[in-house]
Amino acid sequence: MSSPRFQPSSYLSDPAAFGRAVVVDWRSVPEGPSTGWLDQFGVSQRQHALAYVIRGEAMRRYGSVKAYADAFGLSYQRLSAVLRGDQIIRLEDIVSAERNLNAAPAILLALSVHTQPSRSSPE
Repeated sequence: MSSPRFQPSSYLSDPAAFGRAVVVDWRSVPEGPSTGWLDQFGVSQRQHALAYVIRGEAMRRYGSVKAYADAFGLSYQRLSAVLRGDQIIRLEDIVSAERNLNAAPAILLALSVHTQPSRSSPE
């Protein structure tokens, strides 16, 4: 697995909550954020919402993320890294989850999530 350009979970105050909690605390926006920072923040938000849906559906239908990965020949190592926010999700990951978990409506809703970054002091 190659190193990602950034880790989506790094935009959370508590990276361990990535993809596991409905409500999370996002890091503060730095003073004068670059468009790159804002884009990565948006990716992080959407991937968090997707990871929450995918993890929940995998657990509900298969009992574990590993069992879900095994059932469809997916790399458990990559899938778990994506769901933790250590790797960036790919479109094929999303399409696979839509098809394998029959979760298209929930995934479309997760993709529509958009939270404005807070303007409090940077961390």
